[in-house]
Amino acid sequence: MTPSSPPPSSVPPGPPPPAPGSLDDPAESAELLTYLTALSAWRDKLRVALDDVESRARGGVLAADVTLAYALWQSITERVDELIRVWDSGRVRRREREALTALIWARLDDQPGGLPINLTEACVLGEALLSRLAQRLQDDLVAGSGITGLVAPVRASLARSRRQLADSGQSDDPVTRIEADLDRLLSTETDPAAARFAFTTIDAAASTLERDLIVAGATRSGLSRLHAQLDARRTAALARADQVRRIAATCAAAVRRPPVLAVPDPARLGPVPDQTADWAATRTALDAYAARLSRVEAALDAASQRYAAPLAELAELRGLLDAYRVKAGRSADGTDDDLQKAYTHTLAVLRAEPCDLEEARALVQSYRSAVGIREDAVTGLRPVTAPPKAR
Repeated sequence: MTPSSPPPSSVPPGPPPPAPGSLDDPAESAELLTYLTALSAWRDKLRVALDDVESRARGGVLAADVTLAYALWQSITERVDELIRVWDSGRVRRREREALTALIWARLDDQPGGLPINLTEACVLGEALLSRLAQRLQDDLVAGSGITGLVAPVRASLARSRRQLADSGQSDDPVTRIEADLDRLLSTETDPAAARFAFTTIDAAASTLERDLIVAGATRSGLSRLHAQLDARRTAALARADQVRRIAATCAAAVRRPPVLAVPDPARLGPVPDQTADWAATRTALDAYAARLSRVEAALDAASQRYAAPLAELAELRGLLDAYRVKAGRSADGTDDDLQKAYTHTLAVLRAEPCDLEEARALVQSYRSAVGIREDAVTGLRPVTAPPKAR
């Protein structure tokens, strides 16, 4: 699949195509193909419409929003190009489908300069921002065409912002202030030029507020997911620490001179930091907690390996002794007194609690050598006769 060609006109692209699958449910190949085809075409239409808006806006009060729209388009384009690369003309299996679905729903800030929102949110924000810019340019303020047609989109934006503030438990004072300014303008201002200037300021404030709330909401959602992931990792680490402590106790009882390695206690990390209104400070606190938790997890892995190794070796030595015993029995009648005494002594050392692994290792090796030598000796006593010749 290749991106579609840019459309010939600069009409707004409309809503982005709905994204398939989820982080827990990878989309099917047919769904991914349909989505990538539609998304590539939508992305190209967005750029053509954005270029048209930029050429008509020519800086001024719209410059900041035009710059943001271009930044959104660039982030969307980079993610779309990555999706097309992973799609690889449809040569995908489940692993690639999972990777594609993850790219669709993962945040864009995994790369320097990215936004803390996912691809679908970036597309919705980009389309909303472009529609707002196009609507503001629909009436040419310089030509004196009026602001009546632009009031409804501003009020709709303020209504969306109020819902977002309510969902996050914040006060709607910012929306109330902008609405008051808009009502005052519509009821008292009589000079057209002054009205256009004042409305441009109000429109910019409403657009900025909605944009910031979308980014804040995406950031808050990402922090909630990170908090839940860290909490689950901490719970798993607590259970793992109990397991490692049991392994360490078993090792100490089973062998002499067990490893001396402290088992870290994840409980000392404390609970995962709660979210606050300061998203940047919350992210810093969660990242620091994640780093400490990773060190505890690595220490638990190291302790588990160190304490499990002697137990594994003890089990291996016991298995080897049994195997050599079977070999000794096959090579002769198994009544060799010296060999039997060596086996009995080695078995007693291996069964001792605690077991001296160094002594046991040497005894098993000695028994192995004795079994090998004895088998060679017995084999050497057996004459090899040639088969009779056929008459």
